[in-house]
Amino acid sequence: MKKFLLFLAVTAILLTGCGDKEKSTVTVTSPKITLGSMITTEPIVKKIKEKLVASGFNAETVLFDANNAAAIACKDGDLTAFVHNHKPWIDTFNKEKSANLTVVEPFIFYYRFAIYSAKHTSLDALPDGATIVVPNDPTNLDMSLRFLSSLGFLKLGEKRENFYTMLDIKENIKNIKFFETDVATVARNMSEVDAVISSAIRVKQAGFDPAKFLVEDTTSKTFAVGLSLKMDSVKDAWVKVANDYVQSNEFKTWFADEYKGALALY
Repeated sequence: MKKFLLFLAVTAILLTGCGDKEKSTVTVTSPKITLGSMITTEPIVKKIKEKLVASGFNAETVLFDANNAAAIACKDGDLTAFVHNHKPWIDTFNKEKSANLTVVEPFIFYYRFAIYSAKHTSLDALPDGATIVVPNDPTNLDMSLRFLSSLGFLKLGEKRENFYTMLDIKENIKNIKFFETDVATVARNMSEVDAVISSAIRVKQAGFDPAKFLVEDTTSKTFAVGLSLKMDSVKDAWVKVANDYVQSNEFKTWFADEYKGALALY
């Protein structure tokens, strides 16, 4: 009998120990994924976040108010990824800031750039000496000068650096007066000047009709936008989930309804 009672006591101790071990199990949570945007692309990153959360990831969105802020935060490790700047801009940022950001393929969309005017209804109506507002960052200024050159408004000489600048204008045929400002604020000047070179979405946000442009820059399609992040994060599991989603019919249908042509899908 004494041996039997001893057996029961030992068994009880062992069972109690097992129970305590099970109660001490720790749940490991996944790292938080922070997705950045500016107001233009905020709806896109919110949709991506919703998909990631539904797929079991821990994700949140962060809104920035400066054109380069998300890229800087991502470079510094304070942001996981973002959707906003086009690939040529990212490439330039990498060179200037010694960064290693990339835009994941396949790309999502491109900004439709055009010449807009609140005062004139055609290119021919632009007067000699017209004031035109252009973006001041290297890639978008380069694109704007090439655009004006293709229209015969000016002639460009040899590039002194990687991108065309005002110093590379060989002949200002239309005597254009240029005003340079941040790409995010170009369209806000439409009522005050003869014309602006801006993306359609910025024109829409400034309260003008993005479909009423004087002429569209057909090279815009080469300025691809997608999910931007550090190169060593490209193979993370959440990236595949996000990129598969933005290529889905569900996302494309939503995108078309949300932006109504102000941004163009690939």
